[in-house]
Amino acid sequence: MDRSLPKGINAYQKLGPTPIPIRSKDKQPLVKWRNGWNPTYADREQWALKPGINWAVRCDRNFGALGFDSEHTCYHFIAGNHVPQLAL
Repeated sequence: MDRSLPKGINAYQKLGPTPIPIRSKDKQPLVKWRNGWNPTYADREQWALKPGINWAVRCDRNFGALGFDSEHTCYHFIAGNHVPQLAL
């Protein structure tokens, strides 16, 4: 299983939202975070190596995010809706 850091996580951080590591399926954060918390690339890469890791992003009023539990579900949603492509 590939545990490398997903390219999208870094793209989100470049756009402004903060990526937060969470436990897979129960959506509980693995870290204590607060406003202004800004993990480094090395932090994110270290979390990606842990088994059962998933990611969330902290949104603000100008940004929204959807969460999917499988790639299939995500692609099915994208195919049925107009979703702008994120440059990775």
